[in-house]
Amino acid sequence: GDWSSDVCSSDLLPSTLLYQLGVDASRYKFSKNLLDTSSAGFASYTFHNGFGWVNPSGYFGYTFNYDKVICRTDSSVALQNQIEREGFSFFQVAFEDFY
Repeated sequence: GDWSSDVCSSDLLPSTLLYQLGVDASRYKFSKNLLDTSSAGFASYTFHNGFGWVNPSGYFGYTFNYDKVICRTDSSVALQNQIEREGFSFFQVAFEDFY
């Protein structure tokens, strides 16, 4: 087997598995084929009253309880802002799709 150090989460498995089976996975728009090296790795996660985002550049966690970021990558403010914009955008689209 192969080894991958890409950032990923279980949300991404449907597209990966369906791709391996030769089945169209386009209806799983919040998933991605982990074997596709042309797209960047990421992981989204949720916890009680919060969510988080991880990509190869860093991470952050946000809680609605305090309406603030509670953990983040120790890096430049510009990189922190970029990671947070990416994560907030992902969850905004996901929540809009869900509700």
